[in-house]
Parts: sequence; structure tokens; C-alpha cells
Amino acid sequence: MTTTADKPALPATTTGGAMALPAAALAKLAKAKHHDEIAGSDMLIPWLSIIQPLSNALKRNNEGYIAGAQIGDIYDNVTKKTRAAAYVLLVKFETHYTTWKPGGGKLVKMWHTDATGYNAAKDDGHPVRLDAEGNEIKPSKVYYILDLDLDTGAARPMIWSLGGTQAKKSRRINTLAKVELETPDGPIIPPLYARIFELTTRDEQWTADKSGPGWVAEVGGVVLANEKFGERWWAMAEAFRDQIDAGNVRPQPPSEQEASETGDGENQAPSNYRGADQARKAAILE
Repeated sequence: MTTTADKPALPATTTGGAMALPAAALAKLAKAKHHDEIAGSDMLIPWLSIIQPLSNALKRNNEGYIAGAQIGDIYDNVTKKTRAAAYVLLVKFETHYTTWKPGGGKLVKMWHTDATGYNAAKDDGHPVRLDAEGNEIKPSKVYYILDLDLDTGAARPMIWSLGGTQAKKSRRINTLAKVELETPDGPIIPPLYARIFELTTRDEQWTADKSGPGWVAEVGGVVLANEKFGERWWAMAEAFRDQIDAGNVRPQPPSEQEASETGDGENQAPSNYRGADQARKAAILE
């Protein structure tokens, strides 16, 4: 078996965020002869998540292990790179619904924005509703975002989902995003992607016996005020939004672990929390 220690070190390809290649090589990359036409459905849009206390990223013998990862780190499920902060443009906001097997089980169905199943389930005042089979239908606040590299100008489409106790934060975020901008011709209501947001994490107490890292979102400057990359990011946000609105972009199903980490770690709740949840299910389904 090949171990990490056996693998040869790859040559460095970046320096200070930029490609560390000769000018001739960079020119070839910029004017490549072939460009593959790969549909959006054949690519994976990463989920931006937080590493929770029981995350696979912390388990050395798990395939999801990330060396050096710490509780509260931000990461995406494609590159697996961790960081303390992310800088993003909010491109579109939606409420999504997903059905899971009970007790933090497997994915049953992604409804996306279709609320049919959720509305048909019994409403007992709890945001997570139960279908006739006892499966959990969970709403979440979903943002399609561009993840910005402030040094290189790169921008990657991602999904940022707020579930569980995190979902209520979307109201403040949406309000900040839509605050009027003062212009010489009077105030204007900007598109969602007009401002850059900084995302970080902090420790939170979700219930009496349940805590962990949660999201912190703070609004920054107007994207077009960035003289170096602002116009590029704006154009990319417009193009990404067009693709979303045309129905060409759909989030891929996350794993149970990733779904937990996009919310508040609810699939990692202590046993007594699960017991209370089971009692509620019995009362609904009896």
C-alpha cells in the first residue's frame, strides 16, 4: 500500500497565489488550442461547510480525513482545503427541502425548491417535519455563491447552505445584501451579488446540551469598488446567475456528513437529544 510518505512531492505551481511558471508556459495556458465543452451537470459544485466536532475530516483513518483540520475550520468538499475565512458573492438565494432517513440517516430525496412534500407533512410547529414513513423533511436556506480569491482574482461557484439553527441567520444576511446603495442619482437597490461578504465561524450554544461552531457573516464593500478584479467578479456573478435561472445548475446530493456540516452538526447530536426527537416522532405518527 502506498502511504503519504511514499508519494513524491509535486512541484510547486503557485507562488503568492499566482502560477509559478515561465512566461512562455503561461502564454500557452492562456491560448490553449483545445477547450473541452463540459456541461455543468458533469461537474460537481462544492459545498462550503464547517468542520464539526465529530467530522470525518478529523478522523485519521477515514477517507474524509484532512491533515491539519481543526474544529471550526471552513472547507469545501472538493478541494478539502481548510481556512479561517471565506470571501464570497451571494449570487442567488433559495429555500430547499431535503428528505432524510430518521436519526441522521441516508438521503431519501432532494426536493430542491419544491415544497410539496414539506407542505404535505404534518406541521407540529417544528421546522423539521415527518412524512408518513417517519422520514425527516428538512428545510434549509441555500445560497449559490462565488468563492473569491482576493489575491489572484479567481472565483469558484459553490453552494452555501444554512440548515438547523443556522437557517435563521439568512434573514440578517439577506437584509444586509439588499441595503440601498447611495448614488449621485439617488438610492438604488442592488442585486444580491453587489457586495462582498466575509464568512468566519464562532462557537455557539445551540441547545442546553448541544454546541459547536456556527457561521458568522459580515458584509463588506461593493464588489465593483475592487479596481483589480471587481469587473471580472461582477461578470462571473451575472453569468452564474443566468445559468442558475436557466435551470442548468443544481446542487449535487451531499453525504450525510456534509449535510450535517452545512447546518449545525445536528446529525452529531448527543443521544439524549435523539431520544427527545424520537418521542416527538412517536407523538406525530401514532
